[in-house]
Amino acid sequence: MEVSEAVLSSGGEGAERIDDLVVPEIAEREKASYAASAADGRTLTGRSSISAATLQYFEPHASANEPVVKIYVCVDFSDVDVLDQDGNSIVSASRPPRIPFEVSFGRDITLDIPLRIVANDVWAGAGVC
Repeated sequence: MEVSEAVLSSGGEGAERIDDLVVPEIAEREKASYAASAADGRTLTGRSSISAATLQYFEPHASANEPVVKIYVCVDFSDVDVLDQDGNSIVSASRPPRIPFEVSFGRDITLDIPLRIVANDVWAGAGVC
């Protein structure tokens, strides 16, 4: 979250910082999103925070890039705004302040950070936030 928010706050600069934190498929999707935001003149202000996290799954013997750990995370976006090129907020008034996610981490021992995100999906279940 910290890297994505820093990239979005800076107009897309430093997008490659995401590469070691997520699998290549997610990195490409994130970088395309950063580029689209920058091209539209959108910037992010504020910072999100994790208000809760719960371990869902742990498999220490999973193979490379298979989920080793899955967690439910409640992300608080109440301090985050997205501005258009004129500085006007484009966040919907109906956006909930907290959104639950299911995040899966896989192992890659070739990286300085041995776990990286292999999936990050909004969680539709209850009880996370």
